[in-house]
Amino acid sequence: MKEVLRELSGSVFARVRLIVWAAVTVICVLSGPFRSAELLILPERISFWGMITAIAIIWANVVLLASKKLIPQPNKLVASGLESIVFGLGFALVLKALISTFYPLPKDVFAPIWYLFAQAVVFYLAVAAVKYIISREKLPEVQTPLQDPTFLKRLPDELGKSLMRVSGQNHHIEVQTEAGQDRILMRFTDALDELEGLGGMRVHRSHWVCQSAVVGAVQENGKVILTLKGGTQVPVSRSYRDAALEAGLF
Repeated sequence: MKEVLRELSGSVFARVRLIVWAAVTVICVLSGPFRSAELLILPERISFWGMITAIAIIWANVVLLASKKLIPQPNKLVASGLESIVFGLGFALVLKALISTFYPLPKDVFAPIWYLFAQAVVFYLAVAAVKYIISREKLPEVQTPLQDPTFLKRLPDELGKSLMRVSGQNHHIEVQTEAGQDRILMRFTDALDELEGLGGMRVHRSHWVCQSAVVGAVQENGKVILTLKGGTQVPVSRSYRDAALEAGLF
């Protein structure tokens, strides 16, 4: 349970999430949807929309995390559909309760709960579609193999070509594949140039991982640790955390 809470906390409080929360809150405060600009003074609007936006982000991350845990390797369309229904139902109920408890606005301001549910479902699906399109656009840069994978030619035959991890160690690099690991005399920075396009990314000052080799992630004391096939663990440094999150590594 603690690991799940750490993972949820790391996802919710990632820099990109906080930026989205702040931006959406400011937009809603200034535009005043649902007559909030007319019925609420500025401090009330800030707390109202700040709370609603925060709840939406937290609940969306709870739903997404639960989906990953309960539905291993799901069909993206099916998973997004189920997630949107759960998100819409939970958010509509919470929103209705929040309004009636803390912001007793006139009944004609907000739509019926079924309409709030429908709006939340559409919103979740729209965000999921945008994320899917962005990931598809990034796919050729990250996952399309090079026509001439120079780096793979450096690997001993017994290691095969199923690359998992490359780590820098002084003037050497440690290479790990599904068949084993070995050291190669090469600078890590030079290796990164040759690793371009081999389906992975740098996650630390001294570590590069293949995305397909990542099978899990845990967060401990604010630090993210990726787990690769076979149980190898690789840390994600703060500098590369947002990029790893956007790539779906955790």
